[in-house]
Amino acid sequence: MLYYPSKIISGITGPISLEITVQKRNRSKALEKRLSLRRYLLTVFILGGLLLAACSTPQSTPIANDSPAEVVVEHGESNEEAEHSEGAVKESEHTEGEEHEDEYAKDEEHEDEHSEGEEHEDEGIDLEEHNHAEIPHDFEGLENPFGEDPEAIAAGAELFAMTCAVCHGEGGEGDGPSAAGLDPKPASLADADMMADLSDAYLFWRITEGGMMEPFNSSMPPWGESLSEEQRWQLVSYIRTLSE
Repeated sequence: MLYYPSKIISGITGPISLEITVQKRNRSKALEKRLSLRRYLLTVFILGGLLLAACSTPQSTPIANDSPAEVVVEHGESNEEAEHSEGAVKESEHTEGEEHEDEYAKDEEHEDEHSEGEEHEDEGIDLEEHNHAEIPHDFEGLENPFGEDPEAIAAGAELFAMTCAVCHGEGGEGDGPSAAGLDPKPASLADADMMADLSDAYLFWRITEGGMMEPFNSSMPPWGESLSEEQRWQLVSYIRTLSE
């Protein structure tokens, strides 16, 4: 059997054209569906916006036409309220002033009590300074071989300036450059009442063994390790002159 070329071609392209046509129709339908959905959403959005705008529109309130008599009454009430408020403010200020005065008085009383306490503490310190420890047996009865010898006093003054003045002060009043950071404070060697109670043996003992033990617990080093016996007695002779 013989076939013409045109029939052969139509037999091949026919199904292809049909499939293409079907695909175009399907695409058209899908596009129409999407457009319809968009129109629907747009319509819902517009209607919702209009509804929201209508709900949020404030309603106009009628303006009350007050009569002149009512206005006068309200004005009088306002004046009374203002006067009452001013009176309350003045009363509050007066009350606050009294509270401040009370607090100031309490502060003054507290300061007075604090000052009295400090005075008692100072008195206590003085009493403690005058309560001296018992001299050890090894130092009892020792006497200063130099006494009031001028040369010994001059030598003691040089030693005092080099070893003692940094804490006890140049005049021996316990106000040396390092005294502020010490606890307990250095004793005042210029205190005549205290020095009158101390023997030369006691002073020699304190210089020799220092104060780093009970009951003194001070920062005074034991000069017996660095000064000779003669130098320590010279210091005793000079220290006696500080309270004269």
